Amino acid sequence: MPFVGFDEPTLLKVLSVAVEQNYSPIYVTDPVGTLLYVNLAFCRMSGYSSEELLGNNASMMKSGLLPADHYRPMWQELLTGKSWKGVFPNRKKGGELYWEESTISPIVNGINQIEYFVAVMVDVTETKQKQETLETLATIDPLTEVLNRRTVVQILEREIAIAVKEKTPLSLAYVDLNELKSINDHFGHKKGDELIQLFCRFVKDQIRETDTLCRMGGDEFMIIFPGCAVPCAFDTLTQIHESFIHGSKDEISHHGFSFGIGEYDPNLKLSVDRFISFADKKMYLNKRRFHRKMAREH
Repeated sequence: MPFVGFDEPTLLKVLSVAVEQNYSPIYVTDPVGTLLYVNLAFCRMSGYSSEELLGNNASMMKSGLLPADHYRPMWQELLTGKSWKGVFPNRKKGGELYWEESTISPIVNGINQIEYFVAVMVDVTETKQKQETLETLATIDPLTEVLNRRTVVQILEREIAIAVKEKTPLSLAYVDLNELKSINDHFGHKKGDELIQLFCRFVKDQIRETDTLCRMGGDEFMIIFPGCAVPCAFDTLTQIHESFIHGSKDEISHHGFSFGIGEYDPNLKLSVDRFISFADKKMYLNKRRFHRKMAREH
């Protein structure tokens, strides 16, 4: 080890203090992962005292979110004498989840046997949370917390492939809230947003776990019904409609919604866009009927 200006005992003392007071969490284990040393920063990050950590295996902080074989590549790398770097979740003493980026290096003796592992960490929880937030914003409609158009197209592609392979029905409903523009104009967009959110709650409460609701934008929504032919989807939407029109105390939902349903025909080999367009056109036919009814009543 090259050094200048220190004798070896002084250097060891300086290095010891530098590690102990380092901002980065650091620990040392034996070859099977038993904790032999932890610095103050690691205790702060994990929530454990050094007395609670030393003598226990580093795996005591595993989050339980990852399968055992997730760590296999790490151990394969380390046991060849190479350093490993990666990100994984752990749990603090109180059970709180945190993410750490770890660089783990093996320390070998004179005959190239591993005697210790040294791990230096960075708490990347905040970065990970920001990343997850961005990923959520890319897939979820913020007003309703249901999937957005971009994501549902990917899901529909997958469901079409499954329906074709397994020869099962697949229905797609295109839904449009009636009179949303009128509500926005007369009562303000806040009231319109309440109607949109109310609709989503009613739908999520009554569709199956295997069904998918998404907001296409504005007052338009799509619902995917895997394993469900048109009559099945129609019955579900009719039940939702009947409960929805009576669902608000101030009657903002009493106009209900219009919908059209298409069932995927594998013989036609429709693209996702054409399948969506097919259901959309059926919805607009029903929408026109609603407007003609409204005109007669007024």
